[in-house]
Amino acid sequence: MAKSRQLKTIMFTDIEGYTAMMQEDKERAIAYRQKHRKVFDELTTKFRGEVLQYYGDGTLSIFDNTIDAVECGIEIQMELLREPKIPVRIGIDSRRIYFDGREIIGEGATIASSIEKLTQSGAVFISDQAYNLIKDQNAIEALSLGQFDLKNIKRPVEIFAITNKGLTVPEKDVIREKFKIGKPRPRSPKTARIIVGGVLLLIAIMGLAYLTVFFIEQSSIVVHKSIAVLPFKNLTDDPQQEYFSDGVTEEIINRLAQIQDLKVISRTSIMNYKNSAKSLKEIGKELGVSNLLEGSIRKSGDQIRVSAQLIQVDTDHSLWAETYDRAYSDIFSIQTDLAFSIAEALKAELSEIAKAQIEEEPTQNLSAYDDYLKALYHFDQYTAEGYYKAIALLNQSIELDPNFGLSYALLAMCNIYLASWAGDLPPEEAKKMAIAAAERAMAINEDLYRPYIAVALINFWIEWNFEEAEWYFMIASQIAPGGVTHVFYQQFLINMGRFEEALILGKRAMETDPLHFGIYLENGLSYFFLGQYDQAEETLEMGIELHPTILDLYNKLGKVYLNQGKYDLAIGQLEKGLSLSLARPPSMLAYLSLAYFGKDEFNKAQDLLDELLERESNGEKGIGLFLAHIFSGMGNDERALAWLEKAYENHEVDLIWLKVEPQFRNLHGDPQFKDLLDRIGFN
Repeated sequence: MAKSRQLKTIMFTDIEGYTAMMQEDKERAIAYRQKHRKVFDELTTKFRGEVLQYYGDGTLSIFDNTIDAVECGIEIQMELLREPKIPVRIGIDSRRIYFDGREIIGEGATIASSIEKLTQSGAVFISDQAYNLIKDQNAIEALSLGQFDLKNIKRPVEIFAITNKGLTVPEKDVIREKFKIGKPRPRSPKTARIIVGGVLLLIAIMGLAYLTVFFIEQSSIVVHKSIAVLPFKNLTDDPQQEYFSDGVTEEIINRLAQIQDLKVISRTSIMNYKNSAKSLKEIGKELGVSNLLEGSIRKSGDQIRVSAQLIQVDTDHSLWAETYDRAYSDIFSIQTDLAFSIAEALKAELSEIAKAQIEEEPTQNLSAYDDYLKALYHFDQYTAEGYYKAIALLNQSIELDPNFGLSYALLAMCNIYLASWAGDLPPEEAKKMAIAAAERAMAINEDLYRPYIAVALINFWIEWNFEEAEWYFMIASQIAPGGVTHVFYQQFLINMGRFEEALILGKRAMETDPLHFGIYLENGLSYFFLGQYDQAEETLEMGIELHPTILDLYNKLGKVYLNQGKYDLAIGQLEKGLSLSLARPPSMLAYLSLAYFGKDEFNKAQDLLDELLERESNGEKGIGLFLAHIFSGMGNDERALAWLEKAYENHEVDLIWLKVEPQFRNLHGDPQFKDLLDRIGFN
């Protein structure tokens, strides 16, 4: 049976002190093990699980459903706490793994085993991923023990103890003292989510005889095994081939990102250095990496030359260099060889999964691949025109290779983007096309992150199914943590009112994507909604300094000033942003109208209001909410509510901000407003 990537829940158990017991009383130890296995077998079957392995005093099992696994763990402990009591520890994790019916490959087994080693007898510990899948179950209670960095796992894992009556619930400080680690930041039992930061737990797993744990604070120290792939130069005589060098750069980054032992900077940050005159030391410092890969591509007919050099930033020393002169048909093997060579040069550990993912060839049709790279180039222009060009190329690519997963994945994103800020597609039409493409992409290759983001955004922006949206954001984050995945997940957390979690996620995302404009945008908003206005202003100003052409940064900075009553500053930022583009986003005009209203410049405020009213009457989409903004700010609650109702009837995407928007504070006590929040799904 071929291995496939599946979402599974893994449970590890073992008998605490079993080795010592065997030496002291062998018969009692064997009796304990027999009872443990009997209870384990019966209850695993009852809860629809499967025992994969017995090892000494321990067991490994797998479940399709996380709730089943946790309820099974609870019942196992309750049964084994009966006399004669058997001191069993249980650790549970849920995530996507490779599974062929017998063998598990993936970090899920590592995490579950690590958690089991940390727990105490009579207790059930679960990971944050498992917690997120059971947190709404009234029959299951859990308490956060803090966050831990587990060996060979990139992100810190928050660990929860199940606190149902009868189970052992260790004190946080006892766990910390037992393993000589610092105290975690306090967290409440039922509001914990997947967040990052805090402590580092290095644990030896799967039969190792010792456990060493250290607590460290986050620092700005550059990680030795860290790399940024600078945009490869296009040495082809034809400048129209720029799409190809940019696309290959991204493909190399994606392959390197499969290596968990490496910190790899995302494409959105490195593209800021395209044609940059900065020195390698400057770039390395700004990106927080110790190594840079630079290179060039020359394509001529059916031949290709790729030259690459790995440079150590501090010493400017070349660690590795290679030139590949091959047929264009070898483009994928060049990318694979390059990734393996870099891993070897940096002494990075490669898992079997990473090797398989790096070696994977997305298509055998090079014309389809070429169309995909062209589409990717247009997609990255972040314009409606770019999305339409990308869609045409992707449909052409899919026609050439109906099993090209990357093209379906990008097609899903293009369609959902056109329904959001581009506003060119009706939401229902965009949803239909995006879902069809995303489902096809997932069926071809479960390891692509874009289709999961697309489905998450459909549930978030269009369906207002927020629980389902978070589920897909979580899966996308497992596949491709950081970058655009975290930007959208952070926006989701903000809209749900989970501002602290959003800020922590954003700070973590900056480690691998420090120049992504979206992270500055969402971090600025996180500070804003937390009431930390100075930090919000500073973050958004920094974003503008790095990305002076991004309208939404001016938009949100204007919003921050507006809500503090700093009307002149708000007007300055909003007018400056509007001067950079022919576009006149409704949100910017609404904020500007309110800023003029706040300054008693009523004619200017009215002119902007009239412009929006006229555009809305002419059939432009997505304006109702921002008309409600203006009327609410001007004290006309009746008209504000009327426009909110119209925005709801038109299913305007920006209604996802309604719960947290401070402009509508005056409406929070209104029954009609509360009912609107209920209908959208916030309450």
